[in-house]
Amino acid sequence: MKKTMMKIAVLSALLAATALTACDGAASLGRKIEGEWSGTPMRVDRKLADEMTMTPTFRFAKGGELTVVAQLAVMMPVNAPIDSLGTSAVSATAAGMATVRGTWRATDDDDIDLTFDMSTLDITMDPDVEFELANVWTASDTPSTRTVSEPVRRAFIKQMTEGMTNTLRKLDDLDDVRVDKSGTFMTAKFLKTKQTLSRVAQ
Repeated sequence: MKKTMMKIAVLSALLAATALTACDGAASLGRKIEGEWSGTPMRVDRKLADEMTMTPTFRFAKGGELTVVAQLAVMMPVNAPIDSLGTSAVSATAAGMATVRGTWRATDDDDIDLTFDMSTLDITMDPDVEFELANVWTASDTPSTRTVSEPVRRAFIKQMTEGMTNTLRKLDDLDDVRVDKSGTFMTAKFLKTKQTLSRVAQ
């Protein structure tokens, strides 16, 4: 009986020490990542023909508030008639910005849980769109920027909104988080991709 009680006491002590270590690790990670971090462009998987990339910036505020601002680029194919010069628009690329708020919480020394309030998702778009013009006679492509009509703008906004909504539903954590000794760079795995983020100077 005494041996059993001793084993239970030792096991309880080990569990308590493990929990304390995990709490210390989470608190340490939380202090390291507070601030603003800028990522690199990554492709958004929409399982559609259109191509969309986002460049996210994470703002981890003290107390657990989170803001993500993402620069967006969406390319859609264009089926335009060939003009008298032999030129036809084959694609159009629009730039936009997505902003969403939520919360973050460090759960141990290398993991961060993310929760987004989808009602705060806001999408804006640059009215000037870059068209890729292909010349059927010279086999050359040239870019041309022009302001698009309201229906075209709405189509791009729809694509951006759907792409970000699908992405944010999958972005529920950052795994394997590592901050370098200088506190300048952070690596983390999210959306099935390992990313390197840079601290944004305040």
